[in-house]
Amino acid sequence: MEKDYFIFLDDYDFDRIRIFGFTKRGNVKDIHRDVMMPNGEKEKEFVEIESMNEAFTYAVQDIKDRWKFYLERYKSKIRS
Repeated sequence: MEKDYFIFLDDYDFDRIRIFGFTKRGNVKDIHRDVMMPNGEKEKEFVEIESMNEAFTYAVQDIKDRWKFYLERYKSKIRS
């Protein structure tokens, strides 16, 4: 089953996480973590975690915890 939804990170619903993946019988089967570049390109990053369910949970929590850092890194690439 395909899953696709957003988790909003700020009070203005501007900064958000897009969750997109596939589940089979409630278990995560495929997820991707893409880093968006200002020019529209995507950089894929591998997270080495054995369980796909744990990888999914880790990825969402990582972005919730560090989204301001990721936003500033993105903005710095725009300026350079």
